[in-house]
Amino acid sequence: MPAGAWYGEALLRASDAGVVQGDGAGHYRPNAPVSRQEAVVMLDRAYQTNLLDGAQSGAAEQRLAFTDAGEIGNWASGAVTRLAEAGVVSGRSAGRFEPKANLTRAEALQMIDRLTGSLIAAPGIYDAQPAEGNMVVAAADVTLRGVTIHGDLYAAEGISDGELTLDGVRIEGRLIVNGGGTNSVILRDTVITGDVVVRKRDDRVRLLAEGKTSAAKIRLLSGATLEGDYARVLLEAGGAATTLKDGSFSRVEMDAAGALTIRRAQIGSLSVGSRAGGAKLDLDAGSSVEALSLDAAASVSGSGRIVKAKVSANGVKFERRPDDLELGEGIALAEGGGGSDGPSTPATTPTATPTPTATPTVTPTATPTATPTATPAPRLTFGDAKEEARAGLVTTGDSGVDTIHTEVGELSDSYTVRYMSGQLSTIDFELSGLSPGEPATLELEEIHTRAAGALAYTVLTAGEPTYYRTYEEASAGPNHFFCRGACRAGRFKWPLADHAAKRRRPPRQLWPHLGLRRL
Repeated sequence: MPAGAWYGEALLRASDAGVVQGDGAGHYRPNAPVSRQEAVVMLDRAYQTNLLDGAQSGAAEQRLAFTDAGEIGNWASGAVTRLAEAGVVSGRSAGRFEPKANLTRAEALQMIDRLTGSLIAAPGIYDAQPAEGNMVVAAADVTLRGVTIHGDLYAAEGISDGELTLDGVRIEGRLIVNGGGTNSVILRDTVITGDVVVRKRDDRVRLLAEGKTSAAKIRLLSGATLEGDYARVLLEAGGAATTLKDGSFSRVEMDAAGALTIRRAQIGSLSVGSRAGGAKLDLDAGSSVEALSLDAAASVSGSGRIVKAKVSANGVKFERRPDDLELGEGIALAEGGGGSDGPSTPATTPTATPTPTATPTVTPTATPTATPTATPAPRLTFGDAKEEARAGLVTTGDSGVDTIHTEVGELSDSYTVRYMSGQLSTIDFELSGLSPGEPATLELEEIHTRAAGALAYTVLTAGEPTYYRTYEEASAGPNHFFCRGACRAGRFKWPLADHAAKRRRPPRQLWPHLGLRRL
């Protein structure tokens, strides 16, 4: 490329994004005309339809629809298939695609228009009618409110380092993030039926999930900061720096070596794949990982807690030793990589509970009315104690947190159970030896702050909500709920589910959940 070429900056951006890759000999040939199949491949990459699930398979059937299908290059067949199925490209006369013919300016304009769909090129608040195809946002400081998009939404580079807010938006496709800055792409009560694909050249983009936001999965093809609650996150960019913070992440997969920083976040399962050798993980003291799987050499620093780790590759190093460490056959940690034990937490001392009244009540109340005595009652304690996930709990599920079940009999001692917000987890317990009217205390040691207005937990008696507490009401001290009456069975579950089958006896139920409407 000549120095000072007018197309130089655009060419570099397109090359960095993988849109143009030359002719196989390292030449771009900027002055050569573009063939129809070359144009389709570039558009396929630019609009990232090549990243759709299953995009690399099943091209032969569609190519047969063109009478000259055999002339389409193997390197272009997938792109032609995808864009033809989407109605973006069509044949010329006599059903011919003419892959090697030059693309006309009119054909280029038509393809781009069909792929772009609706275009937003100015700041503002948009609450227009549903978009029937794709939508491209190419300006900073845009808010989409209550819009349904029947296609993909592109946060284009035109956003630069500005902000994009999706408020009550439904995307019946994917969200492609190529722009946005550290002030973020804000997803508020937004439903994305497809993936969120992040590819920003400088790695400086922040996604903030609030309220009842959901997406199939987050694919990071560059570095990014994710804040909030996410079900599944894939790290696919080698050398990228990613931060997960202030939320819960059910499943995180590192498929390429990079730096992963975890701050004040809880992770259900975290896997480092065989292609991610040299990955660096850092967990602060406010973070935890329930299940860590390492199939490649990696370093794990910081004082965050790892409940269980399975190591299947040599060269792994821990700063803080996991609670439960499993090494594969013939596997050894890096020299000095065993880590130290984490800080111990003092055992919880049972608190006094109120004496039952002379006439027992059968309705749970949020505030005790009787005079406390010095005799502790059975209780279940949530917190961050060292013996967490012990005390006879039976745990099932791939991550160790999908389902948690225990019957602990008489809770004469304090039991500590960890739950992960965002996980499909259940904790069952039995309280035996209680007479009608005898009080039982359930104590939550910590409630971590989440989005404003979100529920921390709801108490149900015989299936009916009787008390709730929000994350906004989080306090440093214990939060008590006093149960009077038949408190023989309880269930802690995420999310709220059908409990009709559990009404054989009146249960005392505590359901931690986030993002559900207040009951």
